[in-house]
Amino acid sequence: KAFQNIFNYPYYYPTAKGSFEARQAISQYYKKFGQEVNPEKILLTSGLNQSYLYLLKLFGSVSSSTSTRESSSNQILIARPHTPALEEVAGFLNQKIKYFDLDPDNNWQIDFNSLKKSLTSKTRAVFLSSPHLPTGAIQNADTLTTLFEIIKGKNITVIIDESLSDFIFDKKEFPISESLVNSNQVLITLHTLSNGFALPGLKLSWITLYGPDAATNQLYQSLEYLSDTFLNLNQLSQTVLP
Repeated sequence: KAFQNIFNYPYYYPTAKGSFEARQAISQYYKKFGQEVNPEKILLTSGLNQSYLYLLKLFGSVSSSTSTRESSSNQILIARPHTPALEEVAGFLNQKIKYFDLDPDNNWQIDFNSLKKSLTSKTRAVFLSSPHLPTGAIQNADTLTTLFEIIKGKNITVIIDESLSDFIFDKKEFPISESLVNSNQVLITLHTLSNGFALPGLKLSWITLYGPDAATNQLYQSLEYLSDTFLNLNQLSQTVLP
């Protein structure tokens, strides 16, 4: 029926955020797991790689051989091992990635010694996936709580790719605990139809922001500006989603 409506009435209302109806449907999806998500803190993209592109652009800086430029560069720390797509997108942006390690002897939880060594005054975001690609490990609540404690007051955003969370078949809630979602720090999560629902052809992913309104509103405006440059999420995917 949704497909037929598009062909009968091929309307087009471009919006950088993504249609409100689609964002509201995503909000309702999270609500099934007891998680409240404001549709006005959700931004749609055409895929995870585009979400990566926006966030690397927002939190990282173009690498340069000049010491002056490098000294003022922002940094985004990425958990290692990681999906190769991150390096490909970073290369596209001419960005140099900085890493911290996950601990294979502790079920691939964050190696906090490695993280602390990698953190600098230039760090603006910490990126990891949970469930993790390629190991499948989930960063547990204690690990994430410790991570938030380490970066508290440092103007660092935590970015979690949770796009494999639908493969936790016995889950009662998402792997990110409610206490972190409701904390006073900025958290960004990523999801996609490709991984979660085996619908790669619809090309629809989303970025969700949590945290204080002052900080998340500013980040959301920046993401909306980046998205407005492309407007490449098709009307059909947004209409079918609800």
